[in-house]
Amino acid sequence: MLSSFAYGQESNESYKIAIDSLEKGLQASDYNLFQESLSNTFKAGSFEQPIVSQVITQIQAQFPPLDSLEIVAFKNDITAIEYLFSVIGKQVSDVYFNSEGKITKIELFDAILNAAVVAQDTNQVNLIDSFTTKFELVNNLIFVKVILNGKEEYFILDSGAPTIVLNSTYFESEESNVSANGVSGSAALQNIEIESFDWNGIIFENTELMGMDLIPYAALGVDLVMVGIF
Repeated sequence: MLSSFAYGQESNESYKIAIDSLEKGLQASDYNLFQESLSNTFKAGSFEQPIVSQVITQIQAQFPPLDSLEIVAFKNDITAIEYLFSVIGKQVSDVYFNSEGKITKIELFDAILNAAVVAQDTNQVNLIDSFTTKFELVNNLIFVKVILNGKEEYFILDSGAPTIVLNSTYFESEESNVSANGVSGSAALQNIEIESFDWNGIIFENTELMGMDLIPYAALGVDLVMVGIF
């Protein structure tokens, strides 16, 4: 339940409404309940629209429903929130707002994505200093060819993506029964094991990557079969 603090200013009242919608959305594992409280520039990690809604859906699938949240501090458009989850206990992190009272950043989501990146980085990986690569530009999306499990596949190159995400449409996974409701419908969180990933000498071997249904890109009129993004 929201804690009480001075909501004397009109902008602070909009913060309260946004946090209240976030609480309801996390309790119901329903992105739609707080989508309108997010700013147009909102990011989850480094993910932006059109993919951010799917990323949040996956995050909610990973976490148990929220029991309650409490505002523990508020200063300069930043609100410190204490989240209480029945399974994992308390989590404390900040929520950032713009001048219109819209949420621009939720550190809880960023922390989950960063943990996924750290887990991936602990697996065997070979890196090189630099290289040149061919690409195809389709509808302002950069497509590159990657050798995945010994087969040449198309990936979207997105410098803002914090980790490799596979298009779950083309893979089997251990957790395909896990799902959550999001703006584009029901989306499944998947952990996909791969034998090898090789992009011009950047090599991952015997690792587990995040999988999700990359629905937004299917609506962009792209004919190439895209099996992932990084």
